[in-house]
Amino acid sequence: MKKKEVLSIIVLGFLIGFLPTVWSLLADNFGIKTATVALICAGIYATNGNDLKSAPKILLGFFLGDLWSVITVCSMSGLPISSPLKNFLIFVVLGIVGVMLCTIFSKVLFLPALLVGWAIGLTYYGAPGSEMGTLPFQIALAMAVGVVYVGIGVDFLHKLIIRK
Repeated sequence: MKKKEVLSIIVLGFLIGFLPTVWSLLADNFGIKTATVALICAGIYATNGNDLKSAPKILLGFFLGDLWSVITVCSMSGLPISSPLKNFLIFVVLGIVGVMLCTIFSKVLFLPALLVGWAIGLTYYGAPGSEMGTLPFQIALAMAVGVVYVGIGVDFLHKLIIRK
């Protein structure tokens, strides 16, 4: 490995270790229980090539996934049919609608982000003893922090430091 590649890896590792940790500490001080969501969302942004132009559609996909999880949980408690059939129908309908929306509006919605956002919400809302309360907003904030502060921020700082 070349010296510049090693330096790049060290800088990237430091930034990935440092920026999410700062967010986590700040979030904890403000009572936000979903700080780790930011790292998941930054990972999706990075996996998509750190493409700044795609950040808005990734964010919208995450927000729609968060909404999908709220709709899922509310529907599960609200529909008067048996639990396995109800759960099956809810997931099938929301899955089909989500894929259709992301396909039709692919310029503004990113399907992998919707799916990840949906899974994140369901993980938090389905935890034993959890109440939805402000969790959808905490999750949405952490998603935005993940894409903007961690994803875009790490990429920007990494490039800036390596250039110097």
